[in-house]
Amino acid sequence: MQEAEFAQHAALEDHHWWFRARREILYNCFIAGRRPSSLLEIGCGSGGNVAWLSRFIPETTGIDIAPAAVAFARQRPEGKYLLGDFRTCPDLTWERYDLILLADVLEHIPDDRAFVEELVARMRPGACLVATVPALTQLWSHHDVVLGHQRRYTREQLGRLFADLPLTTLRLSYFNTLLFPLIALHRLLFGHGQGESSDLTSHGPWANALLTRIFLLEKYWLQHWNLPMGVSCVHVAQKRG
Repeated sequence: MQEAEFAQHAALEDHHWWFRARREILYNCFIAGRRPSSLLEIGCGSGGNVAWLSRFIPETTGIDIAPAAVAFARQRPEGKYLLGDFRTCPDLTWERYDLILLADVLEHIPDDRAFVEELVARMRPGACLVATVPALTQLWSHHDVVLGHQRRYTREQLGRLFADLPLTTLRLSYFNTLLFPLIALHRLLFGHGQGESSDLTSHGPWANALLTRIFLLEKYWLQHWNLPMGVSCVHVAQKRG
């Protein structure tokens, strides 16, 4: 991802509707019930998730390979941020992490299967993994190109990615469903433009508040059931052993 996009993420992710609602949904529907005491986010970007989740989880750590992202993250007082690759970083103590978070990371990885195999091999038995990805190739647009995505996933493809690993799947669902028609229409009409900027942009306070409320309605459903379609997918699993 280009450095300008990291700056845009850092400027917006604490209040932008997509980041705010996604964090609340992930915590309330997929994390809170696990009661983790320690979290590691791989591909933490500018640190918004790690900082927000530190309200509820005693120890939160983020790691990213992008120096620009970690520089922004380290400006936050909450959480610990490491620069490097999780496969080679000497500062990661894997036995202590109850929860591993991959928030829209796998779509950036050329060999996503090798990536998750190496990650799961390092997780301690009983630890949980929460992974989100952008969904549906039909939604592919200039936004994906700018952000350096390799692919988008169906729910079935995301499930197969973790097949035959020592994991028990706890949840596998689409989300960001209520806004799917609006986002799909936007991608259809405007998703094949030019330039070096993604779709991430600031909205007025009223529009931002409305979009946040609509997206957050899904948490009442996702606490109990899966959703049949959406702009994103989530996979929650626990390591066996």
